[in-house]
Amino acid sequence: MNEHRQIKIMKILVTGGLGFIGSHLVNALKDNHQITIIDNLYNSSIQTAAEFEKQGIKVFIEDVRRRKKASGEFDIIFHLSAHTSVARSVDNPLFDVSNNVLGTIAVIKNYPTKKFVYFSSGAVYGEGQNSRETDRPNPISPYGFSKLAGEVYTRMFCKDYLILRLANIYGDGSEAKSECAVIEHFKKDNPLLIYGEGEQTRDFLDVKDLIKIVIHLTNSLVCGTMNIGTGVPTRIIDLANKMANGRKIIHQNKRKGELIHNIMNVDELKKIIDFPLKKI
Repeated sequence: MNEHRQIKIMKILVTGGLGFIGSHLVNALKDNHQITIIDNLYNSSIQTAAEFEKQGIKVFIEDVRRRKKASGEFDIIFHLSAHTSVARSVDNPLFDVSNNVLGTIAVIKNYPTKKFVYFSSGAVYGEGQNSRETDRPNPISPYGFSKLAGEVYTRMFCKDYLILRLANIYGDGSEAKSECAVIEHFKKDNPLLIYGEGEQTRDFLDVKDLIKIVIHLTNSLVCGTMNIGTGVPTRIIDLANKMANGRKIIHQNKRKGELIHNIMNVDELKKIIDFPLKKI
């Protein structure tokens, strides 16, 4: 007689659940779990909210720093709500720290959970081409510092937590207006705009692979801090040349706070996942 493993239905909160990564995560979890979303529409749309609500998902359009509608204890909180622009964090560090640090504290203190999953960034390391989880962080932008501060509060107040330091995520639904959506820009823009000489190196991870990794790590009961990426560096100028298809490439001044090299070592991740990751 075959035994079928029954999936435990969990109560899950996804902050920033209407955004690029958050909406992919919700779509992957919604059929098997009870999902609540909190989102302020800063990087998302009311149309996405309406679509999720039609599917029976609770959506609260609110600021996690100021209001508290969702109630009860959650099995897991995936905290994705954040301000993500490096350049704007330099121009307005108060806005950045308010959203990323105070927002994280508010979620941790206001919404009880058994497990807290914090989406951080490779920006916490500063310059690096083989940054490991044990390396000392050295962020060079307010954004990187705010994500590092969120990590500190996560470790301070959460007993069971997972901190994910993400590489550059790309894929369907990424916002082309975002400074981080390099691939989306290169797909659509004419001419292709590069800040600096294009010698910057980045690790590009497909959002579908990211979601597979997040779910796998969560189901594996992994705790602690982990780098999330492919570990493969790509020069921005090489990517532009590959995708240009006859379009002109122009250069502008390097943006404030931008890293030249931001590549993380993913040996610890490769010990846990058992599936291949898409390469650029």
